[in-house]
Amino acid sequence: MKRTVLSILLTISLFLIFACTENKGKLSPDYIFELSEVLPLSQTKLLEDKHIINLEFSDSTLVRAASSFIMSDKNFYVYLNSSSYPVLAFDKSGDFCGNVGNIGNGPGEYAAVYDVDFNKTNNCVVVLSNAAILKYSAENEFISKEDLPCSVFSFALDDKDGYWLYTGNSSQDWDCKVVKANGKMLKEKGFLCQKTNLLPMVESNWGKESWLTFHEALSHDLYRVEGGELVQSYQISFPGYEFPSGLSQEDPMKVLDILHQTNYAAIKNYSENEKYIFLYLYLTASATEQLNLPRVFYWVVNKQNGEDRIVELDVNIGSDSYLFNPQLLSKDNKLYCLGYLFEDVGDKEQFVDDDKNPSVVVLDIDKLFQN
Repeated sequence: MKRTVLSILLTISLFLIFACTENKGKLSPDYIFELSEVLPLSQTKLLEDKHIINLEFSDSTLVRAASSFIMSDKNFYVYLNSSSYPVLAFDKSGDFCGNVGNIGNGPGEYAAVYDVDFNKTNNCVVVLSNAAILKYSAENEFISKEDLPCSVFSFALDDKDGYWLYTGNSSQDWDCKVVKANGKMLKEKGFLCQKTNLLPMVESNWGKESWLTFHEALSHDLYRVEGGELVQSYQISFPGYEFPSGLSQEDPMKVLDILHQTNYAAIKNYSENEKYIFLYLYLTASATEQLNLPRVFYWVVNKQNGEDRIVELDVNIGSDSYLFNPQLLSKDNKLYCLGYLFEDVGDKEQFVDDDKNPSVVVLDIDKLFQN
């Protein structure tokens, strides 16, 4: 069966993980995904008045496909998960501000990048590399390095400078999927400690910009960090697209075959602020339905009045479009994306340019709820 970049990436992810938590399930879900209410993007106003920030391009500022970014008040910090490319700093106009540290094995260098966050209290960039946390000043100078006792796949900082580390049960000492640690990487609390036979994947587990959130792509339970605890925020129901029970105890080599025979929903991005819940998700059909591509959606819930919008993206556009790489939901209800500036199939050849970086594109979520 022919597969695109979207489906190949998702298949690789499925082989690596099935999410498993302590939560035993609520009597009823908080939100139910209703396919009957789906809108095509063209029937919304989401693309009106978008703000585009073109990132400076040169041999030394090349932004790789499928990159991610975090923000400070002044800069974007762009990085590629699980890569040996340096973190790049751009200001809010898109001008290049230098590398954050350098790739290497010397003092103050990192061999690979697994995740990045910004410490707003101390105004420094924090990089997860292999089994270490490295800090750099806002001027991109090395500050310090702390070794980790086990593999960590992603992390986030809370407003008290606590470290939230996703280990995926990789540590026998910590024995939990999520660990809260102090600045010396000593465990303070553990969460989601139910054991699983499967390995974690490399993914964007944390929503870092507004509220600090956590999710795993193959779980329909969503979490927030509140008062030093990881608490379940919502349980989502996807009728007809739930995961088979018992996958967490299966032989990892069998899981991919099981999922190929299953219709399921995978949440790729969970962000939340005071007003909205934002989910970026796939619906994947079983191999028996002979569908080549997953269906891809934005699902936005207005918590203030209970209204929601489910918007389906046209997967034929291609994954290089900014629409397929949403990054974060800001406090002022803006959705930040990273990619090339095309929104339909006909524009793809015109806007994918090897001599240009992808752009930061800012969409106004409030537009979704305007008639």
